[in-house]
Amino acid sequence: MIKLFGAKIKHKRKKLKITLEQLANLTNSSKSYIWEIEKKENANPSVILAYSLSKALNLSMDYLLDDTISIGESVSKKRIIIAEESDGIGKVLFSYDLY
Repeated sequence: MIKLFGAKIKHKRKKLKITLEQLANLTNSSKSYIWEIEKKENANPSVILAYSLSKALNLSMDYLLDDTISIGESVSKKRIIIAEESDGIGKVLFSYDLY
């Protein structure tokens, strides 16, 4: 489980001064679901929503999904993630680190 996902989303959203409602609109989600993701320690959003959040907040998926990267820490490596979503359940198929 990814423990820092929600905290990283909240930190960046507040830094950019974006409201929950604005972020929900940018990601085609609901305000209450974004709030729930930010509050839960083990948030588990779909791959599509995680990607939408990363793009809306200009964050890398690597940063969001890697709990070894602290909140606010910059990421120097890039990761390619190949994923699929079926019946609302996202699954990472492959993950490649590029240096």
